[in-house]
Amino acid sequence: SARTGAGGPHVAALCEAQGVPASIINSYVFPTTATAGLTAGNPKLTPERANTFNFGLVWTSSATAPLFRRFSASVDYYNITIDNVISVVPGLTALSKCYDLDGSNPSYSPTNEFCQLLSRDPQTGQLVVIDTPYLNLGGLKTDGIDVQLNWAADLGDFGWTHAKGVIAVQSGIGYTRNYEVKTLPGQPWLDYAG
Repeated sequence: SARTGAGGPHVAALCEAQGVPASIINSYVFPTTATAGLTAGNPKLTPERANTFNFGLVWTSSATAPLFRRFSASVDYYNITIDNVISVVPGLTALSKCYDLDGSNPSYSPTNEFCQLLSRDPQTGQLVVIDTPYLNLGGLKTDGIDVQLNWAADLGDFGWTHAKGVIAVQSGIGYTRNYEVKTLPGQPWLDYAG
């Protein structure tokens, strides 16, 4: 569809510049749904930086009644921002950006940084491998609340005088208020909360 759309002639020229033979450019179809990926380290990485803030309260029952003396609850708020997240550029993202499907390569240049991640067979033009090196990409911002409830009682607390053991119930509930990801530098933040 990229080859037949508005930028079709540019995409075809880019494919040819990358090694798709001109004789098959109009009928070229990628024959599979997968391509090998090569993930490698990167000595140019810089550390991720995070700003975090956590605040929590724990309440423990002071009741003396057997069924309520082992009850507790906690509430925690967290706020985390990470810059220079270390991650890989997924192969599909590299393809989309190389062929300007999202405006990342408006000149359709084969020297575009994302196009440089693609390797083709010079005879068939087929994608052989997509490099997915570790890079300092975008960022992550999230905040929310976690609540935990704990209750326990001895079996004897229920009047079972000869019973040994404990019944315990724990429940944890989390609410993510905000979960924003910036996949690449200069890209907008996308909110995935909910």
